[in-house]
Amino acid sequence: MKLELSVSLCNGVIDASPRELIPEPTAMEMICEFHKLKPPKFEGGTDPMVYEEWLRRMKNLFEIMDCPERFKVHLTVYQFEKEAAF
Repeated sequence: MKLELSVSLCNGVIDASPRELIPEPTAMEMICEFHKLKPPKFEGGTDPMVYEEWLRRMKNLFEIMDCPERFKVHLTVYQFEKEAAF
């Protein structure tokens, strides 16, 4: 098996070159993509079920977007309104 793999590499059958790196999206690209998905606003309040539903929806959006961790807090805070904005 090792010999076959070596021969394949030498013959160019298997590409041994590293994959091209995909550049991380810019902040503006993430903001635009986020708003296209129409994220829910969060107004605060005392009902934990409202918060849990909002959080679930936000997590789903971030998963769909494949959002890098460094953007999540900024995008989330932007959705706070009324009581939650303080």
